[in-house]
Amino acid sequence: FFILTVKYIQRWNSRPIWQTWGILGISTAAVSVYLPEVMGIGYDSVNSWLQGEAVVGIAFALLLAKLLLSGWASATGFPGGLIGPSLFMGAAIGAMMGHLSSVLMPDYHVNIGFYAMLGMGAMMAAVLGAPLAALMALLELTGNPNIILPGMLAIVIASLTVTEIFNLPSIFRIQSNF
Repeated sequence: FFILTVKYIQRWNSRPIWQTWGILGISTAAVSVYLPEVMGIGYDSVNSWLQGEAVVGIAFALLLAKLLLSGWASATGFPGGLIGPSLFMGAAIGAMMGHLSSVLMPDYHVNIGFYAMLGMGAMMAAVLGAPLAALMALLELTGNPNIILPGMLAIVIASLTVTEIFNLPSIFRIQSNF
């Protein structure tokens, strides 16, 4: 959805850069009044999700806000990052999936932080089109080689979903058409 958001917003981006970035800044400020975690990379939110403190409603709201605002910024050429937002959105998705699996399987002990970490790697691989870099990032972030097999599974599924089902290139190819 992040790549599709960037692709869609690029289509109607015909205003001068000062207007586009001004509207983006005002929109970001308006959203950050209610969701201040959307500003910056969001280390506090990601750390809480990695520790298993997932509030699904907040995670979903932050995911939508970050998806739209970061996609808008990427589509307009705003000098922001791609790795940080993709890790943030992946952690939010992973935390929500971990919480959902704990609700669906209450007898099975679920580590929400593990799901958040897998989501981070999957989102990074899918958005950037760099599965090996995402796998290495998972290994470096955790320092645990046991993450490699589940990380490979999540990364391969995410990468194949983006390239084969949705037929989308990496975000860099989308941005180069700008």
